[in-house]
Amino acid sequence: MRAGVHDRYGPPDVLRIEDVQRPVPADDELLVRVHATTVTQTDCHRRAARPFVWRFILGLRRPRRRTLGLEFAGVVDDVGSAVTQFAVGDRRRFDLAIDIAGTRSFRQLRRVLAPSATLVVVGGKRANRLFGPLTHVAGCKLGALATRQKAAFFVAKLNKADMETLRELLEAGTLTSVVDDVFPFDRVADALEHMGAGHPRGKVVVTVADA
Repeated sequence: MRAGVHDRYGPPDVLRIEDVQRPVPADDELLVRVHATTVTQTDCHRRAARPFVWRFILGLRRPRRRTLGLEFAGVVDDVGSAVTQFAVGDRRRFDLAIDIAGTRSFRQLRRVLAPSATLVVVGGKRANRLFGPLTHVAGCKLGALATRQKAAFFVAKLNKADMETLRELLEAGTLTSVVDDVFPFDRVADALEHMGAGHPRGKVVVTVADA
């Protein structure tokens, strides 16, 4: 099977498409044949190891995990012996749409907030090479200390129940997934560059059905 891999940190072109061995799921894992995936800011941070603190998680000199990607849609291809909630042939959709720009200061944002409102910070600018978006998160948290408003940092914790709820909302048409652009798998580096530029207004999707 094919996968997008990188053996060093750097710009989008460090990622290449390579034939890799088909993984065998452990007892509590499942294997999904991915039909489409997305490119996120987290992928850009991990690929470049910026801010630098990522290296303490991913590997100081080179990435311990060669592949990127957090979200995907596809069909379950194999399951471990202890898996009971999924079966071969199940279709799995993982999708989350949320504003993660983080380009406004807390002073600017609080002008449009109610006096006791809560600001949920998901991301921020990557201008700081050492701490990246964490400087924006810290600035919002500190700025809120002098007001009645609150600032909270959000990191998605994916679980089956929430994903099933999102699937039901999508199928009912209550929730719409906003797609900014679609790239073929062979252009995954271009997708990362597009995401890293900070311009997307929705999900950046990579189709990998033939991978």
